[in-house]
Parts: sequence; structure tokens; C-alpha cells
Amino acid sequence: MDKSGAKCPENQNSTDCLLRALLNVLAEQKQAPHEGIDWDPITFGFTLLIGLVASMIALATVFQAVLAGGKGGRRANSRAIGRWSKYTTRKWRFSEMSWSYTAYTPVLRLSSLERQCHNATEEKQPREESKRLGLMRQSTLPSRGEAASSKGRISGAAPYPATWLGLFQSTGLENFDDFDLTPTIADYLPDDFIAVPASAEVGAIVTITAAAGVHRLDIDTDPYPVILGHSFQFDFRQHPVLGIIGAFSEYRRIKDTPLVLLPSPDKLAEAAMHSRGIIASWNGGYACPNLRTREAGRDWTLRNVLKSFPPIHRGRDCFIPGYDILDQNQMYIASFILANTPKFPPSIFPSPVWRGYNPFTAIALSGEFWSKVRLRGSEEPNWGQWPDGDLFTDNSSGDPFIWLRVFHHRPYEKSRSQAGIDAEEIRVPLHDTEYKVIILCLNLLDDPRELQAKMSKFPFEEREKLRQAVHTQLARIDIWLTSNGNDDELLTLRKQNLLYTSIILSQAESMTRGGLFNLSGATKLNPKQTEQQQPRATVQHVHFKMLAFLGGLIGDFDLSQRSFEAALRIVPRNWKWDFDNLRDLRDHLRHEVFAGSRTQMGLQETLEDRKHEDDFGKKLQESQSQMRSLIGPKCDLRRNLFNTHQILNRLAAVVGRHSDAENRDEQNRNLDAIDDVLILRTLLIGVLFFTALDNSKVLESGVWDRVVPII
Repeated sequence: MDKSGAKCPENQNSTDCLLRALLNVLAEQKQAPHEGIDWDPITFGFTLLIGLVASMIALATVFQAVLAGGKGGRRANSRAIGRWSKYTTRKWRFSEMSWSYTAYTPVLRLSSLERQCHNATEEKQPREESKRLGLMRQSTLPSRGEAASSKGRISGAAPYPATWLGLFQSTGLENFDDFDLTPTIADYLPDDFIAVPASAEVGAIVTITAAAGVHRLDIDTDPYPVILGHSFQFDFRQHPVLGIIGAFSEYRRIKDTPLVLLPSPDKLAEAAMHSRGIIASWNGGYACPNLRTREAGRDWTLRNVLKSFPPIHRGRDCFIPGYDILDQNQMYIASFILANTPKFPPSIFPSPVWRGYNPFTAIALSGEFWSKVRLRGSEEPNWGQWPDGDLFTDNSSGDPFIWLRVFHHRPYEKSRSQAGIDAEEIRVPLHDTEYKVIILCLNLLDDPRELQAKMSKFPFEEREKLRQAVHTQLARIDIWLTSNGNDDELLTLRKQNLLYTSIILSQAESMTRGGLFNLSGATKLNPKQTEQQQPRATVQHVHFKMLAFLGGLIGDFDLSQRSFEAALRIVPRNWKWDFDNLRDLRDHLRHEVFAGSRTQMGLQETLEDRKHEDDFGKKLQESQSQMRSLIGPKCDLRRNLFNTHQILNRLAAVVGRHSDAENRDEQNRNLDAIDDVLILRTLLIGVLFFTALDNSKVLESGVWDRVVPII
């Protein structure tokens, strides 16, 4: 080495010197007498061990590179999309020397959501009726136990990269797995996607978030809404590659902030139905369509409504109208009168529309109390401080809330003598919650749109407390109607009578606004009803012009008891229209009036009866076009004289309501109380649906059924 080193002067290239030295060493080894490999066992063992470890590390690196070499691996694994990764498949591609991943993620549609909710409801055991109705709950805030059980989903664990999993968790869909699946090749997703997206209809997204609790549904120029929930937000964004996509974000709640429970399958199913403008009907199998949805008008005629009622009659004010197709306002009236009590306060509903006037006021005209109660606007700052006296008109007799007090405080059997309005009764003040519920009904009668606008500005918790109070009152009314001496048959008949009367009154209002009433007899009514400058104090004042014209039309007819008996003795000349109902109605009325047998009447027409028929027919002829428009073109007014007499007599009672209040017997007062409670029930249902989240703009925008990816 010294010799070779001497051959490398310092001014030479150092690299050349090192190479020359290495060659000299190799040459010396060849010339050595014992050249060969040193097979020392210790050196060999360490060398072999180091080689094996290095090989294992290299193989592990290669294996990991093969497994994770596909771009979609991380986007489709369990860490990214949770339990839905079990549907992910992979395939080796030799051209790319990597795995290709195909993920199958759910497609959320309203149809599949309703199906799964119904299946989940059928599988679980039925709850007790009192618990289901939630009679003791006065707000939507959960109890301590419920809140504690809800905290499980707000853990400290990091959320999944797929935001749609958070959407499913927040809306109660986490355990639903019967969705349609859509395949997505995860490797070719845009680089800004960290997880495979799911897909959902815009309408389904709006529905499930509304059921979970939505404060606002903001729609400006963009047809896609921004959904602001109780602890989350969902918005739609424009992606340069995929177009419109949805994104869900959830923020953690502050400690001690009240929690909103996850929506149950029952609530999700109801929300899916209500979001399309459909209200479940009282008969259990029919749905009442809203007017602004594609479901509107489907098999919804009065003939079908008649078929849903049993052919049984009771009382002296029964009749059958002659309509076949209902107009917009009449359909709207029928929808709410026949509506079932929802299991939960409706969380979403497209805001209904009508033409010309508030249809709820036509319903209220049939009530002993509601036709006279003062209407109040929604501008009052503090509902709870309104004095009770403001609810009553000057000419109210006794306690108009006596029917409320009866079913709130006393069994029906013990207060049967007090079922009517007694001038000596002392007014019993309502509880604050009950009072506010009544005020909400009066706001609905005054202007539903103002009520909707005011309630939408309330804080979420306050609004839901009020709506829960309305739902609780509605449940109590249903219990009172069915468990306080009122049989199902009587309730059905009173509901039928209320429906038919409201439909005819709605038609009369439409005719008045359309200029089809032109009667000099309109001036025969009380001048107070014709003062156009009079404030809108009651629903009678709202419809004063219609009531005046209607009174003038009815006033020309002989509606005496003698005329009615003659109409019952006269054999109808035409049984083609609604034969069964008309025959049963005539038999019932003959039995009521003449106290005879339904099968053996033995009552013959007389010449005097014929004279009454001729006189009645002449009056009908003078106003034939108006009468046919009012009562319905399907009804043969003269040939079914008894039914025409009943309709006019019922309208006369509405026009001249309370004129014979002192002569009404206990039975009629009981019927008046039932009618008022049925009207209250209808108004409460209207309040619930009018104060729900309004999705009408989304329905009309055309994006409701559009499917978008959710990142």
C-alpha cells in the first residue's frame, strides 16, 4: 500500500488514486498462495441474517405497493365508506400492474325509503297508545334518559371521510341497508374526492333532513336549496367534472345544549308522504292529495268520498250534495276535514294554495262557536298575555269554550246537562298552552300565510314547542271524540255533514266572487252583514256578502215542517243518481219524522203534497241555474225533492245561525258541541301542516326527483 500510495502524488486526481489502489489490492490477492472466500461461520451467519431481513423488508415494500398501488383503494375501504365497503370488489389489471377497485354505494330514493320504513315499523313491537300519542309531552326536547341515549352518536371519534355517512347517521338511516346500489370505479374519481360518493334524490335529501330538524330551507335564484338543520348543514355545489354534488357537514353541539332525537322509521315514513303533499285520510286507506303536486286530483272526486262513508244516517240535518268533481278549494276543504291525525307533528309539507279566499273560513261557518269567535291577526307581540275576553264577541251567550272544558276537566257522562251553551255558566279560563293553541287556530282563520310567515321567524325550539302543543291537543281531542259517549257512527255522520256543508258553502263563495249571484232578496238580511266597511271580526263578516246572497236565495222557499213532510211523502221520480244513499236517506228521514217502520211506511201522497211540490218546483225553476251550480249538477232538484229540501234547510240554519238557540234541545246542543270540536280538530291539523317546513319551491323547481352524488 505504501508503494502504491507513492505512485499517487497529491497533485493527481484522488479518484484515480483510489481506483489504482483497489486494483493493486485485487492483484495481490490473486498472487497470494491461499486465495479464496473466507467462510468464517460467524461472519457468514450475520451476513445471511442481514440478507434475509433485507429481503423481507423489500418483499413487504413490494407487497404493500401492489396492494395500495390502485388509486381507489383508500376511497373504497372501510375507513372511508364504513360498512358499505363490504360490497367493494377489486380486480388485478396487468396493464397497470395494480388493483382496480369498484365500490357499490347506496342510492337514496323516497320510494325505497318509504318501503324500508314500513318494513322496520312492522318488525318492531307496537307501542302503547298513550306513549305513541305522547300526551304528556309538551315539547320536542327529549327527556334526560333519551338525551343520554342520543349522545352515543356524538362521540369523540373522527367522522368518516364520506360525508354521506354522517348524513345517514344524523337522520336515522345508519342501519338501513335495503337501498339500490350504484357501482363506481374508485380509481377514476376526481383527485379531490377522498371517498366514494353515494347518490340521492334531492327530494329524499330534503325529506330526511326535515325529519331530523331543519331551521331553514333557503332557495334564492338557485333551484337547489341550502338546508340549515339543528346541528348540520347540507348544501349543493357545482363540481367541474361531476356537475351538481351534495355535501353534508355536522358541527359538534356545545355541552348541555338540548339534543333532538333521531327520527324514527315512523316519522321518516310520514315525512316522505307529507313531502309530496299527501295527507293520510280518516278511513285508513285513502290519501288526500295536495293541489300543487303530481298526485293532485288522482281519484279524488266526491263520488269516491261518498263511497268511503257508510250508508247510515242519523239526525234531521242529513243530506247528499250533487257534485262529482271537486274544485280546488273544495278538494282542499275535504283534505283537511277527512285527514287522519298524524303520528308526529308534520316536519315538511308543500304550502297549499287556493283561489280567492281562505277555505278554512268556509269550514268554520258551520260551527256554533267558530262562526262567531273574533279573529285575531298574527301581529300581536305576546300571545300568552292576551286577555281571554278578546276571544269572544259581544253577542256570545255563556261560555263558548264549555265544550273544551267538558273534555278537559269532566267526564262526558257527568256533564251531559252542560253540553250546550248555558247563559248562567261561569267562564272557565284556559291554561296558557291551551289558550295559545286556540290563538293559533284564530290566526289560521284570519290569514294562513301570515301565520306561516310569523312561525317561520320563531326560534326552532320555540316553534317546535308550539307545534308539539298543537299536536298534543289534537291527540286529546281524538280521545274525547271516541271515549266520551260519542260512538263512531255518530262521529262519522257529523264529519260527513260538516264536509258536505262546507263544500256547498265554498261553492256559494265562489259563485259570489264570480258574480253568479244576482238576487234582490239579498237585502233582506241583517244590514250589519252587508256593511262592507265592517272589520273582519268573525268568519261571518268575512263571508257577509255570500251569506246575504245565500239568504236571499233560500228565503224564497217554503222550508216549513209541513213542506218537509210533503217532500218525504212524494215518491222520487229519478233514482238513477246515487240510488242507495238517497233511498237510505229518505227511509231514515221518514222514520224520524213519521215514527214509522223503515220497511212498512204506508204513507201515500196527497193532493196537498202535490201542491207543495208544484210551488217548490216553481221556485226552483226561477233560480234553476243558480241552484244547480250551488247544489251540484248531478242532483235532480225537483225529482229528489226531499234531498233538495234538506240542503236548503241546512244552509238556512247556517245563514241564520243562533236565531233559535234558545229553542234547541239537549240533543242538538250535543251535536253543536261535536261539530265545534270537529272544526277545532280540522283547524289544528291545518295549523300543523301550515307551520311545517315548506318545500313547495323545490317541488316546483323540477329538481325534486333529480339524483345527485353526495361526497
